[in-house]
Amino acid sequence: MVLSQTKMDLDFRLLFPEEFIKQILDEGYREDGRSHNQTRSTTLTVGSFKSADGSAVVRIGGTCVACGVKGELANPRAISPKDGFIVLNVEYSLVTGSEKLGAIGGGEKFFSSQSLTQIIQDIIHSSKFINLEHLCIEEGKICWSLNVDVVVLSCDGPVIDACVLAAVSALKNATLPSVEIESEKPLVSMATRNHLKTGQYPLMTSFAIHKKEVSDTNIGVLVDPTDDEAQYCTGIVCIAVTNDQKLTGLYKYGGPAMTSDDIQKCIRKAKKQATILVKLIDNTMK
Repeated sequence: MVLSQTKMDLDFRLLFPEEFIKQILDEGYREDGRSHNQTRSTTLTVGSFKSADGSAVVRIGGTCVACGVKGELANPRAISPKDGFIVLNVEYSLVTGSEKLGAIGGGEKFFSSQSLTQIIQDIIHSSKFINLEHLCIEEGKICWSLNVDVVVLSCDGPVIDACVLAAVSALKNATLPSVEIESEKPLVSMATRNHLKTGQYPLMTSFAIHKKEVSDTNIGVLVDPTDDEAQYCTGIVCIAVTNDQKLTGLYKYGGPAMTSDDIQKCIRKAKKQATILVKLIDNTMK
C-alpha cells in the first residue's frame, strides 16, 4: 500500500508538476522535507583558483556559483581621481541553460545576467564593503581595477544569494601585490601581497511568495526556494543584510502586495541567516 501510494505521488508529480508543488505547499510541506522557514545547507571554499588574486565557490543545495577576482593596474577615472574601481560581471554557464532564480507563469525571468550584475554591484557599494580610495595608488595617475567575475555553474534556487556570498568571499580572500612609484613608474613586488581593506559586507536571503487561492489575502512565504518552488510561486523577495545586521537592500519581483508584518518576518529571517553566513565566512577564512 505504501509503495502504491508512493508511485501514485510520483506519477502525479510527473504529470502535473505545478499542481503537485502547489498542493504540498498549501498543506504546509516542501518536496525536500524542509519547513517553510528552513534553509538548505551552504558550503563555501576559498582560494581554489590559483591564477586569480582571490576566489570562492559557493553551493546552496543544487545551486553552485564560482567567483574569481583579478587585480589590474589602471588609470583612475577623471571624475574620481582618488578612487580605484570594481568591475563586476555575472554570467550563467552553458550548463545551467537558463537565466533565472525561478520563473513565474508565462516564463518571465527574474534575474538576467545584467540585472544580477547591477544588483550585486549596487549592494556592495551601498554597504561600503570596499573603500574605493584604498584602491588608489597615486591620485590621478594609477590605481587598482578589481575584475570580479561570477559564474553560475548550476541553478536550483536562489542564485542571487549564492552570487553575493561568492563575490563577498572572493574579495575577502583576495590579496594584491605591493606597488611603489619610482620615477613615475609603478614597481610591482609579487613577493609582498596584502589583503584588501574591507568594511561591513552584504549577505542576501531570498524568499518565494505563494497564495492558496487567487482571492486569498493571506500569503505564504518560503525561505531559500528551490527552482521548482520559485517557478510555481507568484513572486520573489530578496533581502540584503550586512554582517552587522543593517538592512541594505530589499527587492521584490511579482506576487501580491505584502503586509508590513510579512516583510518584517522576512527581514528577521534574513538577519538570522546572515548571522549563520558570517560564521561560515569566518570559519572558512581562518
